[in-house]
Amino acid sequence: MVRPAAPAEAVIDAVAPSTGERGTAIVGTLVGFLIFMILLLFSVQFLVRLYATSTLNDVAASAAEQVADSPNPVAAAPTAEASARRRLGTFGATHTSFHWLEVDGQQVVLEVHGESPSFLPLPAEWRSITRTVTIRTARFR
Repeated sequence: MVRPAAPAEAVIDAVAPSTGERGTAIVGTLVGFLIFMILLLFSVQFLVRLYATSTLNDVAASAAEQVADSPNPVAAAPTAEASARRRLGTFGATHTSFHWLEVDGQQVVLEVHGESPSFLPLPAEWRSITRTVTIRTARFR
């Protein structure tokens, strides 16, 4: 004997009963997207910090070398500092300090302190960059 076919609505209800979970996929997607964006923001912050550290290190080394290579190191320090600030741009003008610890005929010691640009509200210790560059002067006789 052949049974009559059940209505399509009864088959759908039997396969996937309505349990009140409609729309939950959007919540999971939004949470995943939010976590992804937070990780992306931390990654960008880390890369900007690395770039600022590398740039500050390079500028400090070239300024110390410029002073060490000059015939009068003491007089060349302000010129080298102005050149370094110009190379750093707005970052160097507002967020960087140069301390010439030793400038003489033996060596040049420069300490540079800067604050890394920040996208996140980080503590000051995490944004601080300090580099000390020591260059020995060599004079040919």
